[in-house]
Amino acid sequence: IKDNITKIFFFHWNYIVPKSIYNYFECINIHTSNLPDGKGGSPLQNQILNNILTSKVNALQMSDDGLDSGPIYCSQQVTLQGNLSDIWYMISQISFNLISKIIDEKIVPTVQPIGEFINYKRRKDNVIPFEEIDNLKKIYDFIRMLDDDNYPSAHLIIGQYKLNFNRANFNGEKIHADVIIEKLS
Repeated sequence: IKDNITKIFFFHWNYIVPKSIYNYFECINIHTSNLPDGKGGSPLQNQILNNILTSKVNALQMSDDGLDSGPIYCSQQVTLQGNLSDIWYMISQISFNLISKIIDEKIVPTVQPIGEFINYKRRKDNVIPFEEIDNLKKIYDFIRMLDDDNYPSAHLIIGQYKLNFNRANFNGEKIHADVIIEKLS
């Protein structure tokens, strides 16, 4: 198989690729954060919650250096404004450009700077934490960071009902969003 495969690309992979794979093949991960900051899980959501407005889509080599710590082939800036579906769409276009550049220009990766960095924890709970949020912008960011068909919506549980929020807009004073209400079993 190795004779027919030169590179394997992984897009925001949420499982750890075994060492036996990335040491045998040239494995390249697409990761969106301002590396070396922002290694780890749920980088888009964590950056949005930290009010980061622009980030980088990085193509980096998987290695024994640690999660999202391998040498970087190339990067391109991306805005983190809009809902998650819009951001994913922009990232997909940028990823295509990065992959084409790596293949066409035979780019050699360069080592990431060493030093302290932010290591994001994977987000699993999508309940809007009203008791921790002190302004409407943060509530809006919480809703939009999950606004994609592939993610469970930001939601609230009220009694026996779950309120799912999506398609949020914020005008600086009010949030307007679609709400789907379902009865819990």
